[in-house]
Amino acid sequence: LAETGGAADGLAAAEQKRKEAAARYDELVSADPQDAYLQYFIGARKFRATPPDYAGAETAFLKAARLAASYAPAHAAVGAVSLRLQKWNTAREAYEKAIALDPKTGDYHAGKGLALLKAKQFEEAKNVFRQALALDRTSVTALCGMGYVLNAEKNKNSALSFFQQALAAAGNCDYAAAALRKIYAQ
Repeated sequence: LAETGGAADGLAAAEQKRKEAAARYDELVSADPQDAYLQYFIGARKFRATPPDYAGAETAFLKAARLAASYAPAHAAVGAVSLRLQKWNTAREAYEKAIALDPKTGDYHAGKGLALLKAKQFEEAKNVFRQALALDRTSVTALCGMGYVLNAEKNKNSALSFFQQALAAAGNCDYAAAALRKIYAQ
């Protein structure tokens, strides 16, 4: 019984700490700090919330990018949330800023390629996905992106290969698994 009481006390203490952290986070959001790191943190939390608050994340990430113009991850975050909001040009431009600041990060190229793919600029997307894969051969975003481009070009075998590579790189890749199911069903 002593062990059970200790566990219950531990759970109550943990719940109290969660409540305190949530209250501090709410205070932080209300204060709207002019600090890039804090805005990035707020944006990331809103982006990952259940359900996500993409509009709120966009506001915070844009502030972070404005406050720390030379911080590539802030621009990439603007790109990521813009993709979720279906703002393809904004996403492409944000990833281009991130690439200009850090050209060796494959994820930034892959994000730009995804924005181009969504805007149906297939040839340009394919070139950008190739750049991403040259930097990171296991980029699931770039592998899936190439798969979608090649499937749109009716190059089924090559598309299959890229989706299979994406699945091998990340066994839980829902995009690759769904794409493979669709292609096999054709």
